[in-house]
Amino acid sequence: MKYFGVLLVLMTSLVFAQTTGEVFPEMGGVTLDDEEITVPIDTKGKYTFLALAFSKEAEHDLNTWAEPLYYHFMPESKGKNLFASFYDVNLFFVPMFSGAAQVVEKNARKKAIEHLDEKLHSKVLFYKGGMKEMKEYKKVLDMSNKKVPYFFLLDENGKIVQATSGAYTQQKMIPFDNILDEAGVDQ
Repeated sequence: MKYFGVLLVLMTSLVFAQTTGEVFPEMGGVTLDDEEITVPIDTKGKYTFLALAFSKEAEHDLNTWAEPLYYHFMPESKGKNLFASFYDVNLFFVPMFSGAAQVVEKNARKKAIEHLDEKLHSKVLFYKGGMKEMKEYKKVLDMSNKKVPYFFLLDENGKIVQATSGAYTQQKMIPFDNILDEAGVDQ
């Protein structure tokens, strides 16, 4: 059983090795506070952490990342947890809507505005696009399982330097922290 876990970790690392080192494909969206942002064009010059989900099934695992990412990347959290690392990076949660799912995007956006704290509105970037574009993102970013969220760290030039998927674990966060520490991104 122990070997199965190691094999699974290695397989996940190998899958994302394909995307690491590549420039993140251009993706535009609108934040909950109505700012239009195109990644990586508008995020260049600063490290960017992206949390992408393209189905309702991925929501549970995505939510496991919410608090750890808040304490890592939101300036407001700095005084709330003395032992937390804080990194000055762009952070975006990106719900992705394509095809028939575009119909529910407006309602999902409305619910998010009503239920999320206003200080998070600039961190939620709604992507809406066609099936063709979504298939291309899935292929290029190796997002084959719609039931899990995907996470990408981009360097200041928009290149993917780390990626993972699924529910949060401290082990998954360590490589992100190491890269950010090495780059001197902490504040």
